[in-house]
Amino acid sequence: MKYFYSAILPLLVSSLLSAPNFSFAEQEGATKAALHPGILAYRDGSWLWSDHLFNLPNNIDVVVELTKPSGLDLPITNDDLKNIVTKNFEAVGITPYANLVPGKPNLPSFHVLIMVYPIRDGYTFTVIGRLFEGVNLERVKLDQRVTMQAVTWDRTSIHVVSTGKLKDELEESVGEVSKEFADRYSFFENLRLKSQ
Repeated sequence: MKYFYSAILPLLVSSLLSAPNFSFAEQEGATKAALHPGILAYRDGSWLWSDHLFNLPNNIDVVVELTKPSGLDLPITNDDLKNIVTKNFEAVGITPYANLVPGKPNLPSFHVLIMVYPIRDGYTFTVIGRLFEGVNLERVKLDQRVTMQAVTWDRTSIHVVSTGKLKDELEESVGEVSKEFADRYSFFENLRLKSQ
C-alpha cells in the first residue's frame, strides 16, 4: 500500500494544483487553517485547498432531509428531491446506496439538508450537500464496533424566492449541489483510472 501511494502521490499533487482550488492568501480574513473539508497544500508561500475524492467507492448512500415549520405545505417532497440527486449520481456511475456491511454504518453517505422558511411573499431556503465518511483520527483509538464519521466534502447555498418559484428553485439548487459533487467524483475517478 505504501508503494501505491508513493507512486500516485505526484498525480494527487498535480490534481490539487489543477483542480479548482483557492489560495487563502487571497481571501479576506484568511488564516493558516482552512475551514473547509478536503486537503491543504503549501505552495509558493500560500496554502491551497481542494476537495479530495480520490478512491471514493462508487456506492454512496443518499439521504435527503427537508426541514420546514410544522403546518407548512410545500409543492415538492423529499422523494422528488432525492430523485434529482439519484439521477445526477447515476449519470457518473455512482450507485446511490451504500454497501451494507454487518456492524458498520452506511458510509460513505451523501446528505442533502434543505431548510425552508416562509417570509412575506415568498420563502428563504438553504441547501447543504455533505459527504460523510468513516475516518481514523490519530488522537483517538476506538473500539472496532465504533466508527468516527466526518464531513469530507460540503457545499452550501442560501436563497430567497417568490412564492410561485419555490419548487423550481429547490429543484435547481438540489440539482446544482448534487451535480457539483458528481462532477468532482467523476474528476477523481478518471484520475484513479489513469493511475492504474
